[in-house]
Amino acid sequence: MATQQAKNDPDRYVILEFTGTARAIFKDIFLLGDEDVHMVATYIHTGRLFVVYDKTQYIAMGLVLVAPTAQSDTAEIKNIAVLKAHQHQGIGSRLIEHVVAEMTPETRYLLVGTGDADVQNILFYLKNGFRFDSIRPRFFDQYSKPIMANGVLLRDMVVLKRQL
Repeated sequence: MATQQAKNDPDRYVILEFTGTARAIFKDIFLLGDEDVHMVATYIHTGRLFVVYDKTQYIAMGLVLVAPTAQSDTAEIKNIAVLKAHQHQGIGSRLIEHVVAEMTPETRYLLVGTGDADVQNILFYLKNGFRFDSIRPRFFDQYSKPIMANGVLLRDMVVLKRQL
């Protein structure tokens, strides 16, 4: 029981903005949030990257990359991922809340996209204040190999929006 409590201790983690240029050191974590290495390469050097570290071991446990969009009042989470051993402990929700706190006053909306069959991700975003916004049809056709979620081939991206 004490071990489980230590894992869930929010004071055990720190979220820092990564301002270096060597973002590829987090490649394995990025690929948890987006399985296509070529797609990750298109955005890895855009926007702001926040990394959650375990204070006791100083290891990266997860990340979120948020980038501006064509709309000046909107930003988009391009990738959010937590190492499997640290999932279901509230770290992803803490990353989202950190991003929300870091947005400029001009930013009124935060977007995030996920696969149309990725029900767990959709529920996660709904629980974190996002609501359905739009569909990007055939989004996953551009991926180098098919991606499955819950036994279903991903085709469309479901876009969710949170008002800040």
